[in-house]
Amino acid sequence: MSKTKDLITEILQIGFGVFLASIGLKAFLLPNGFLDGGVTGIAILISELFSVNVSLVLPIVSIPFFIIGYFTITKRILLKSIISIICLSVVIFYDKRI
Repeated sequence: MSKTKDLITEILQIGFGVFLASIGLKAFLLPNGFLDGGVTGIAILISELFSVNVSLVLPIVSIPFFIIGYFTITKRILLKSIISIICLSVVIFYDKRI
């Protein structure tokens, strides 16, 4: 029962993080032309330079970091990171408010 509770808690935390990140991107950063740091900032910059949706660029830019993560962090954390980036990209892609 404890493992099920831990899994549900982790899923909720990932979902909440994706929700907050998507709000920050779609409601604040993208409309105002701001850049973020890290992979998200690189994805925003590339999407602005080449007129590509940031939701398509974000997973592609993340691939080298996933490869590095494969060798440096636990597979569980890597899997949660991959799921988070994919979910964030999907939410950003389907959020048409902005």
